[in-house]
Amino acid sequence: AVFKPRDEEPLAPNNPKDNAGAGGSLKEGLMAGYAAISEFAAFLVDQSSPAGLRAGVCPTGLVCVKSSVFHSMKESRNSPFRVVKDKVGSFQLFAKHDGTSEDYSPNRYSDDQVHRLAVLDIRMCNADRHSGNILVRSNENGRPTLIPIDHGYTLPSKVGEATFEWLDWPAAKRPFSKAMKQEILDLEPGLIEKWLKRKVPALRPEQLSTLRICTVLLQCGVREGLTASEIGHLMVRPEEDNFSGDEDDIQPSILEEMIKEAHRELETNRGKYEDGDEEPFETCLGVLFTAKCQERVEARKMADTDSD
Repeated sequence: AVFKPRDEEPLAPNNPKDNAGAGGSLKEGLMAGYAAISEFAAFLVDQSSPAGLRAGVCPTGLVCVKSSVFHSMKESRNSPFRVVKDKVGSFQLFAKHDGTSEDYSPNRYSDDQVHRLAVLDIRMCNADRHSGNILVRSNENGRPTLIPIDHGYTLPSKVGEATFEWLDWPAAKRPFSKAMKQEILDLEPGLIEKWLKRKVPALRPEQLSTLRICTVLLQCGVREGLTASEIGHLMVRPEEDNFSGDEDDIQPSILEEMIKEAHRELETNRGKYEDGDEEPFETCLGVLFTAKCQERVEARKMADTDSD
């Protein structure tokens, strides 16, 4: 198993490497000390999903462990006598594997496995799904099984940068199965949010909002017939060849733009979205998401017509 103490995360006060600090943001909306919380939340979200949507996140808990080997900035590593320390962190079952996703051709990964992984990453707004965070284990027939790991950079407090290694894999560009579509549409974001809040009180309201927003986007995309790749492209930022490093030069994703548009819309037309049972912001987002997804479907149809 793997134990990751909260106070030894990057920028946390007792990080044993060169990037110890007094907290701060690891990435946009991702605070030092919260990676362990997100790791646990990712497991719970995956396990609470219908069987057909589970990506297979390794069993993870949030635990307290006592040991003298833990690092402390107040203590010398060379000290013959070290104090026993209590540390809270994520505790995850180690996944046996034969390699990572970059060691195999994406053509070998089944639609079902890739779609499950995509559903998890989209809902969690994963900012760190690179090839090394997708382990691969071959079964007795030589077929690869995908194992998602390292979910510390999920559920940011603000929807921002998303990274999806699977974005342009062949399977991600193929349609969801009818059964998987129905399971996605049957998800109840409000109930899941309340349940997760009870299970993980340390989760911030903004993180739960991210889960709800991204789940609604997933459902709108599926309802309108988008693929995982097409939905994912709404969440990733445009690649910039000449990025200066200045945050003001960052181009937002389409999802980020839609969230800003929803806030502007509510400032002038709030009453228009207050008739239903949902929160006005969520209702407004749903309208914008649906329109954008329909636009993407029409663009795809036109592209297919032109190619013929």
